[in-house]
Amino acid sequence: MSCSKLLSPRVSVLMPVYNGESYLADAIDSILNQTYTNFEFLIIDDGSSDGSAELIKSYDDHRIQLISLPCNKGLVNALNMGLDLARGEYVARMDADDISMPERLERQILFLDANSDIDVCGSWLEAFDGVETTIWNPPLTDEEIKCSLLFESVIYHPTVMMRKSIFLDGSVRYSRDYPHAEDYELWVRLSRSCRFANIGEVLLKYRLHDRNIGRLESDVQLTSAGKVRRKLFSQLGIKATEEEMELHDAISTGRFASDFVFLQQVLEWFAKLHHACRENRQPPYDKSEKVLAQKWYQTCFISTSIGIDSFRLYYRSDLSSILPMPFIHRLVFLVRSIFKIAVN
Repeated sequence: MSCSKLLSPRVSVLMPVYNGESYLADAIDSILNQTYTNFEFLIIDDGSSDGSAELIKSYDDHRIQLISLPCNKGLVNALNMGLDLARGEYVARMDADDISMPERLERQILFLDANSDIDVCGSWLEAFDGVETTIWNPPLTDEEIKCSLLFESVIYHPTVMMRKSIFLDGSVRYSRDYPHAEDYELWVRLSRSCRFANIGEVLLKYRLHDRNIGRLESDVQLTSAGKVRRKLFSQLGIKATEEEMELHDAISTGRFASDFVFLQQVLEWFAKLHHACRENRQPPYDKSEKVLAQKWYQTCFISTSIGIDSFRLYYRSDLSSILPMPFIHRLVFLVRSIFKIAVN
């Protein structure tokens, strides 16, 4: 697809930048080299003190619109400013250290055009650190995505394309109250009125490095994500004690010291959560069995260092029957449990 300079771009690509000079050229090039070309590229330089602004200015492409802020006001401010400025029918997010695959915009536009009921569209991604790569493959359907929000965000922010109509009246914006989990909170808020989907193919390369927010601000991000989960539980009318929420946070992040008692507590909590979701009768949370079964399996598999009890507890639970696994996966699980092999 090609186009000349147009007054009304179909897509607004929104990319905040703060001292991102190291990887910025790769990010910009990956957008400018898209197979779909009718877009505006809103780059918001959030008061960078490195050479980011000069690098952006070195590009001679009419689609780039550089908005330079005199001082750093934070990611949420930059994102909300971009939403105000965006002229496209669709808004695509991009981070200044990632790489979009050449057909990303085209694939997402075709998907949203063909699925008018979907408001927010993400994709799988390839995480890389210069040594190895890993494919992150979140669930694809609205039902599974929303149920997964009980534990974590499975709509990866830099892969997202959204309908601008969501934001037209100005009432929906990113919140400053959930630093470094502002996207997770937005998805929870939108889950009441919007439908989600992920495209089951890699449309973005996600760069892992020492300056990722998840590494620089890990504690803040974990605290904010916990607040989001509590907000969703409240939104759904699911009652949990603080001890249960702390257990839920540990399961959600995979940060726990496991033993037999811990796994029993997890199983009891999942039974209570499953019952609460069924009684809630708010689709799709009343069909959360598959997501709960996946989390139960992951928790038990992480706990193989405690021995065969992790394997036995998993297969004695009703949740194990919801998630049939290939023989090779069961064998690996059993061997790790027998030999108490910790999962890194």
